[in-house]
Amino acid sequence: MRGRQVLVVAIVVLASAQCLLWLVAASFAWSFRYFLIGNDQQLLADRTRGALALFAWFAINTLCLVAYSVRSRGWGLWLLAAVQSVNLGITLWIGVGQVNQTCGQHGYEWFLFTGLAAMTLLLRYVLWRRVDRLAHAGAMRAAVRQPFTRPWFLIPAGKGLASLALIVVLMAVSAALIGLGWNFSIQGIQTHSGIVRTVQLERGTISTLHVTIDSSTHDYAFDDLIYDSLPDVRLSDQVVILTSESCGYGSTVALQSKRGTWFNSINDYGVKPFTPENWPIHELIRWVALSLGPVLGLFGVTILFRWIG
Repeated sequence: MRGRQVLVVAIVVLASAQCLLWLVAASFAWSFRYFLIGNDQQLLADRTRGALALFAWFAINTLCLVAYSVRSRGWGLWLLAAVQSVNLGITLWIGVGQVNQTCGQHGYEWFLFTGLAAMTLLLRYVLWRRVDRLAHAGAMRAAVRQPFTRPWFLIPAGKGLASLALIVVLMAVSAALIGLGWNFSIQGIQTHSGIVRTVQLERGTISTLHVTIDSSTHDYAFDDLIYDSLPDVRLSDQVVILTSESCGYGSTVALQSKRGTWFNSINDYGVKPFTPENWPIHELIRWVALSLGPVLGLFGVTILFRWIG
């Protein structure tokens, strides 16, 4: 029973950490509900409802934790699984949404909630699969005697540390690839190529170069506030222009012609070390990362469940 007690304590600790984080998030939301709203009462009402919803979810998590602590078998275990599944889903959704909306500036803190919920669900599955389920079948002693005599008691007998190392490597590589692909995607960089149709320099406190090309009706603007030097562009030049559609809302990021390459010096939106000319390599890496990352992750999860038993 020592192994079961360790698992139960670990689950309680993880769930308690989540309850604390929900309380902190609710307290921050309540404290800052008046921040930069002016006279917008609708925004205040929305923020107040959001803060109250976080307090309510903190209460639900706390009641679930108390119920599980009182009854860690049967319905208590399944209630915990249900609440943690919701935690996993909503925090992943909020985190992805905030990171996208802020172009990677904010929102990553929500993935701490996601990781805690995922770990809690994993330990809950181990407890059900390797302990309670076998005990109910009357085979617990034979099944867990050998694994629980080792320091790494979560490793089923005969499956060794090699499988565990493979799982860790697969999950780490998967996370890295997904993160890389997401980072390459978040700025929404688009490429535009064509022959320069018009070039107009607007002089003033901030000088701006306006360029149009034959493949688009858009006016591409380059000013000396965000470019160290204005691009050297002339009529009939073949150019490639990069714009940020998600974060810069159509603002130019880089331009390349036969006379050189110019980058936005304030924010290149993650373009460097790529250039407009070799941008297809960036896109290839992005799609390979976004395709291969989930595949490796699913493979690692499959091995993990087989490793658990």
